[in-house]
Amino acid sequence: MIKKMFFVFTILSLNFLMAQETISGTALNDSRTMDAFRKLRNRISKSNINNSNIKGSPYFEETFAIAEVDYFGETLKDKTYLRYNAFSDELEMGTFPDQKTTEEILLKNNKIVTNFGGKRYEYLPYKTKEGNYTKMGYFVVLVENKNYSLYLKRSKVFMEATVARTSLERAFPARFIDNIEYYYNYEGNTLQNIKASKNGLINTFKNHSDFIKTYLKTNKVRFKDDASIVNVFNFVNGSI
Repeated sequence: MIKKMFFVFTILSLNFLMAQETISGTALNDSRTMDAFRKLRNRISKSNINNSNIKGSPYFEETFAIAEVDYFGETLKDKTYLRYNAFSDELEMGTFPDQKTTEEILLKNNKIVTNFGGKRYEYLPYKTKEGNYTKMGYFVVLVENKNYSLYLKRSKVFMEATVARTSLERAFPARFIDNIEYYYNYEGNTLQNIKASKNGLINTFKNHSDFIKTYLKTNKVRFKDDASIVNVFNFVNGSI
């Protein structure tokens, strides 16, 4: 009787261990992928700004969106939600769309590419407007081409509250204001700022001035519209 009970206990134990291995294998899929996914997480940076007293938001879209994450060219299978903090220039990580706060961000690395909310985000080096030095930041890819590529930089700038000193002045609350910029690169060089204006486009494509001047004469370009600027880049890339 004792031997029979021992045999049954042994079988049950083996079945339990095999089940655990099966569950682990199913949940983790590929341990290397899971290790990579854990490495992508970082702690969110803390700001001393009290958002409750500020007009506006540090986000263009406050809801988390389900995201596809490519890590060194491999798409991770694990589901995650992201939203872009345009003030801190961070991709915040969540577990469901309506999450309000989070303590984690996606690791900042130029080998990590994300797609969410209909936009592709890349972490890239770029020259400041003044061209004095190079920084790293998140950009939305608008045009990707071996010649001219176009990127969108969406950021939020924090403005301190101002007090009216006289009856002729206006007081303003502390607020976030939108800052939209376009950047480009040529043949994969470091991103540079492009002024969204007629002269800005002509200067950007000065080596192809005949193409761009002809296009600007025959087409109405809305310089604050992404699609309009994209059309300009597609035209130049298709003409050279």
